[in-house]
Amino acid sequence: RGNEYVTNTAAHTTILPFSRFMIGAADYTFCYKDPDNTFLPSMPVTKGHQLAISVAFFSPVQSIMWYGLPEYYTDSIDVEFFKFLPTTWNDSRFLDGRIGKYVVFARRYDEKWFWSFYTSEKRSLIQEYNFLDKEYLYRRICYFDENGKIKKTIDTVSSYSAVLVSAEKNDGCACILSKTDNTETPPVISFHSVRDTISIDDSVVYRVTIQSHSKFLCFSSLKIFFSEKFPLLSIKLMHSDSFNVEDVKEVKENESYIYTLISDSLKCTTDSVFSLTLCVKSDCISNFAIDSVYLNGNKVRHDYTVPYVSNANFVKNRWDNNTFRVYPTIIFNGILNLEFKNSSEYVISIYDNTGNKVLSKTINNASGKNGKETINISFLKKGLYLIKIDGYPVCKKFIVQ
Repeated sequence: RGNEYVTNTAAHTTILPFSRFMIGAADYTFCYKDPDNTFLPSMPVTKGHQLAISVAFFSPVQSIMWYGLPEYYTDSIDVEFFKFLPTTWNDSRFLDGRIGKYVVFARRYDEKWFWSFYTSEKRSLIQEYNFLDKEYLYRRICYFDENGKIKKTIDTVSSYSAVLVSAEKNDGCACILSKTDNTETPPVISFHSVRDTISIDDSVVYRVTIQSHSKFLCFSSLKIFFSEKFPLLSIKLMHSDSFNVEDVKEVKENESYIYTLISDSLKCTTDSVFSLTLCVKSDCISNFAIDSVYLNGNKVRHDYTVPYVSNANFVKNRWDNNTFRVYPTIIFNGILNLEFKNSSEYVISIYDNTGNKVLSKTINNASGKNGKETINISFLKKGLYLIKIDGYPVCKKFIVQ
């Protein structure tokens, strides 16, 4: 039965996608309150809920505003969403939900995606947009109910985005995601060993950085697929400069080579960089390899380093005074990061693959940067480069893409 017969709550409408709509289209008439609430005053669901079910329920011949006349709706934004709502779809995705609790649905018509969420009780969730085209940015218009009136917000998202969404009891919201002409530059994840040389019995501490060209970067989930040939014994999240590690769950997969981190709440940063530290234990660390990495449910580019493994115990502290770290080793965004131990003044020199010096810079590590330096190398052409710091007996290499 639709709203012309009964005023169903969301406890009922959150069951229908798992029952009547499982095998295709079905008839469910939903009514839409007018500003003066002249009909169905006892309807418990909000307008935001009605917008959401117009996407989740597939009924090409459904009628909206069953009892409403056009002159009832004096605020154009109340019915704006319906002007864009198609009657048929090219693609449909059930994204999340529980029977009788909540439903999250997305459908596509041509180049536009329509996303909806509604719930029978007050709820917040993190939505990952990994179903969008990876190469483009999308203009997102979100329609939601605020004190009986429809409001909207407009922003930009991509397939790598994650957004926090909230709704009250018997409430919901709906969004239109339109592809723009602007392309998206995918984030890059780098895994770099803290020490260049380790003992054969050591665990390896990896510094993980997630970098993006977006104005801000959001973290919802991270899944790492290690090579099946790499005997991963254990892995543990030790530290993060970007968020409290207690807010992140480590998910144990059936396959020992898969490691997943899921955030309990959406983490965002305005400097477009996340960093965390992982401790990896293996009986053959020299075979360390990562097959693929997924950020917020979307596959992203990655690079990693493998430390030299030695039986000698004295090499454990070799990094402390005699070497420095460079990351990422494959650079897409023109930013090179350095870390070193000693606090003094140094001269950094960068050479191209022909031996020509392309950059010379003096830094003072005692100036409060805690052994960290960021260098803008966006002017360098693509290719292989060497970096040398006076006072250190080693050189490091990196690639500009």
